[in-house]
Amino acid sequence: MADVMELPRARINVSMLAQFIDRPVCFVGRLEKIHPTGKMFILSDGEGKNGTIELMEPLNQEISGVIEVVGKVTP
Repeated sequence: MADVMELPRARINVSMLAQFIDRPVCFVGRLEKIHPTGKMFILSDGEGKNGTIELMEPLNQEISGVIEVVGKVTP
């Protein structure tokens, strides 16, 4: 299977998540909160809706501000 970084992907917001389950996407949002484990964080999109980002491994650097995430949408 191809790496998600190499596949074509749509730029989406939170209201579009359900349409892109199991598909690669690009999501840009403002960081709202980081889970203490460092494996999840919440981004708000341009419409003020929140999406939860789950990582395979904990963050290894500090993040803040506006973040671009490339990955696959899960149910």
